Amino acid sequence: MSLVTTSYDISLQTVALLPARDIDYDTIVIEENKTEYVRQTAFNIINEACLKRDWTTYEGRRDAVIQQTNFKQKTPIPIDIHQGIYFFPTHSPNNMDNIWIAFHHILSIGKIPARERTKDAQSIVYFKNRYALKLSISFHILKEQYSRTLQCVMIINEAKTDQDGILSLN
Repeated sequence: MSLVTTSYDISLQTVALLPARDIDYDTIVIEENKTEYVRQTAFNIINEACLKRDWTTYEGRRDAVIQQTNFKQKTPIPIDIHQGIYFFPTHSPNNMDNIWIAFHHILSIGKIPARERTKDAQSIVYFKNRYALKLSISFHILKEQYSRTLQCVMIINEAKTDQDGILSLN
């Protein structure tokens, strides 16, 4: 196991934030090429990333997304729109089982075959770094979260195009 750190700053390399049920750390951070263990909740990592990047809160980002999309539950969060960093939750952000997934790292999503499906493994996310993450949510919910995040990205990119006159593909 790697060293346990007290805090973590989301970057382009961050793939997912998983809840840890360990006395020494709260979150398992999956990056492109390594795993980190952090004494900070995933929600606090998300909130601090919003504050550090654009001087706004998680609640502010969430309210803006809701206003533009009407996605009131399990709202995707734009962490850094200039770098194209968007995360979506698998459950309510207050749920102990919630995992935050970085949209830009997803290669594909899929169903776990019925014969292999369990309460803890119903769908799977394949990431560009060849990491696969089995999730306890249905494929339908995973697909919906992916789609909602894509809509959020498209709305923000459209607004950036209208504002700058240039489409920035992140």
